[in-house]
Amino acid sequence: MIQSNRNAYHHGDLRRALLDAALARLADGEAGQLKLRALAGDAGVSATAVYRHFADKEALLAAIATEGFEGLRHETRAGGEDARDPVARLHGIGCGYVRFAREHPAHYRLMFGPRMLDREQHPELERAAGASYAVLEDTVREGVEAGVLAPADAALLSTAAWSLVHGLALLIIDGLIDPERADDALTERITGLLATGMESTS
Repeated sequence: MIQSNRNAYHHGDLRRALLDAALARLADGEAGQLKLRALAGDAGVSATAVYRHFADKEALLAAIATEGFEGLRHETRAGGEDARDPVARLHGIGCGYVRFAREHPAHYRLMFGPRMLDREQHPELERAAGASYAVLEDTVREGVEAGVLAPADAALLSTAAWSLVHGLALLIIDGLIDPERADDALTERITGLLATGMESTS
């Protein structure tokens, strides 16, 4: 789960303070102009201290994205953990996915936006992203094998499911859905349509 504590540095956790400072700037749309020296100023430390934790800006952004994928995995697993079957679990995973994006938009935009990092250059990020997606793909594969989801290629169904929740998440955090409607109930209804639409009819 993602932790955030803007006073962390006062307790000796400079790394956490730098991540929080970067997230604050990312939330203001400063990804392209993000500078380690500016973050050092935000945290009240020297630039030298920053480089003890992050070799460069790419390393810092990779750490934020890795944290994001770990948080997304936590939310999707939690969303489906009490489900009675793969269909209900798929519904819960979708709700968890959108909930994460709503609660952590700065992480989400970095994870999937135009500033997305080359994951092959950051093994921890690549592992975290893969583990996050596996929550969905494993559930879909289980449902297909059990005959409760449509008899189609699991990878294709997983992509279809991801497309829907990813699109919904972006519409919500970009403000293209009326904020008064963009609540848990809307997410529940739309992800419910996804889950039931993928059920096997045989």
